[in-house]
Amino acid sequence: MQKLINLLIILVSATFVSFSTVPLAQGQGERKAQCNIPVKGEFSQQAEDHIYQIYMEPSQRLKIAVKRTGERLKTVIVLYDPAGVRIIGSSPREYRHLFLVSDAPTIDSGLLSARGNYQIRVANATVDRNYDYHPDIKSEVLIANDSAHSGGIGEYDLIITCENEDGSRVESSSQATVTSQNQSATAENTLQTSHNETGSSIVEVGKNYEVTFGVSTEVMAILEVRSDGWAKVDRRGKISWLNINQVVLITPLED
Repeated sequence: MQKLINLLIILVSATFVSFSTVPLAQGQGERKAQCNIPVKGEFSQQAEDHIYQIYMEPSQRLKIAVKRTGERLKTVIVLYDPAGVRIIGSSPREYRHLFLVSDAPTIDSGLLSARGNYQIRVANATVDRNYDYHPDIKSEVLIANDSAHSGGIGEYDLIITCENEDGSRVESSSQATVTSQNQSATAENTLQTSHNETGSSIVEVGKNYEVTFGVSTEVMAILEVRSDGWAKVDRRGKISWLNINQVVLITPLED
């Protein structure tokens, strides 16, 4: 009986060692990617992670593949949505809760629902799916303790194909235009830069004003005006924020 217990302890210990995680190697950091433009990467350490960010619109589709240089490197791909939650991972077969490394991993996202920056994770080690309890990029770790889970080092090309709902390709130039337009729209909604745009502001960007708070008066230059009544000002050479709705008196100064 004692021998049987000892044997079970050894087996459990061996299983734990086989699937224990390793520290994440310092990779290349997060990189921007564009549709239909291959990106070259290189793993120089075991258990290394490369993160690529790409902007997508709803009803578009991502097809991702890794083409290795030579015949030794093995990799895995995992795709995360703009909130950081996993959508899908590549794996030649289902194995417990793991996304295994393989010679030529691929992913087809299907039609996407959300607008925003998606994260493409390429690793040279097996990704632990954490039993799907926390399927996000921060909690899913790498495993590289044996040849079955370690993909080695080497160069690769990341092939990203973006398609519209009708199957036509999304051009990288039009994608950049959409991204720029969305960023401009966000900035415009957040910050109004002149009294003509807000329609309700009583001050003008670029002008100097005497501003009275109770019994004190100060001279300020208006730098920006927001639609919620706050203004960015130059006050005694320092950048400050002024709530225009809460001052007693505002007097424009002559140029």
